Amino acid sequence: MHPLPYRTITALVAYALAGGLTALAGLSLAGLDVTTALLLGLGVVGAAFLLHLIAGILGERRRMIAWVTEQDRLLPELDERLLRVERNVTAMLSDLTAEQSRKTADLAAELSLLRLMMERLAGDMRQAGVASDAASGALAAVGKGQAGRDIAALLRSALKESRVDLYLQPIVRLPSRKVMHYEALSRLRDEKGRVFTPSDYLDEAAEAGLVSLLDNLLLFRSINLIRKLGPRRPGVRLFCNMSAGSLTDETFLAELVEFLEQQRELADRLVFEFSAGDLAQLPEAAIAQLAELARVGFAFSIDNVTDMAALDLARLARLNVRFLKMDAEIYLSGPISYVRAVLAETLERHGMTLIVTRIETDRTVAEVLELGAAYGQGYLFGSPRPGRGEAVPPSEMA
Repeated sequence: MHPLPYRTITALVAYALAGGLTALAGLSLAGLDVTTALLLGLGVVGAAFLLHLIAGILGERRRMIAWVTEQDRLLPELDERLLRVERNVTAMLSDLTAEQSRKTADLAAELSLLRLMMERLAGDMRQAGVASDAASGALAAVGKGQAGRDIAALLRSALKESRVDLYLQPIVRLPSRKVMHYEALSRLRDEKGRVFTPSDYLDEAAEAGLVSLLDNLLLFRSINLIRKLGPRRPGVRLFCNMSAGSLTDETFLAELVEFLEQQRELADRLVFEFSAGDLAQLPEAAIAQLAELARVGFAFSIDNVTDMAALDLARLARLNVRFLKMDAEIYLSGPISYVRAVLAETLERHGMTLIVTRIETDRTVAEVLELGAAYGQGYLFGSPRPGRGEAVPPSEMA
């Protein structure tokens, strides 16, 4: 049972007072008897309460009419909102389906490329007839007659057992030394966890025909890191090295182009780097494949530049070469066939950025800044650190 509202109680009290005053007036002024005066007072109370009920009903009716009118006004807006929600849900489901399909296609393409890599590795291992456990003595044999053969065994073992790690070295803007990009490098581990740098195994890898496999694995590790990084740190690029063996492997390069044509979102994050010497010896077929990658949007970096006269800057610009790397020693004192003070500016006019590498002292930083270089790389800014496929490059490097 609901209690009476405060306003109703107040009205009843007022009506009772009015009835009482009416009865009292009837007794004293009109000379009515008590019974008639009481009936008159009750009649006044009843009439007043009836009018109160009628007023309440009319007020409630007005409120209902106003509410219905408001609902009629809001109904089209509610319908529009529901339609928008329905469209958004449909679009989200469509996007999720498309994203899942894209990821499935990406995975199939990656598995196809990885299958090609493993088939080549398996064929090479069968030809060499080297067991993977022969790598355990690689480090002890360095410097002896068995060094080359054992390093090759270490390479095959590391490739087979996924002991090729991704390392990152920062590329900074000068003079602020803010990290702008990273170069991806590979390192090998033996079964005891000892780390080998490219200088330890690169010659043996070339002789064994394994350099392209190392490049390919480094590429996949780089792509994995880029995807984990996602939209964070926009503008940061990963420089991934490619050897002459990979660049001249027509089958692999064709499959790589086909794969990356479906991965255009990587174009703003991934830069392919190769040396100036390798570029000079590339056949036209390889140049055409690189041009196809450039058409998709991928950029290139030329490393180990020693003589600018050997480079056609206009042609490199058409190939979407965006970065040139030159060792600090060569940039400061080598015969580069260019006026050093305008080299960086000249490259900028062709859409390229000069990166001075192997910077190890503050004095070198001051000298390259005087010549106009705006980007640097070297142990002074950070040594290569394990990336390990993390979503964000090592914090020590930043």
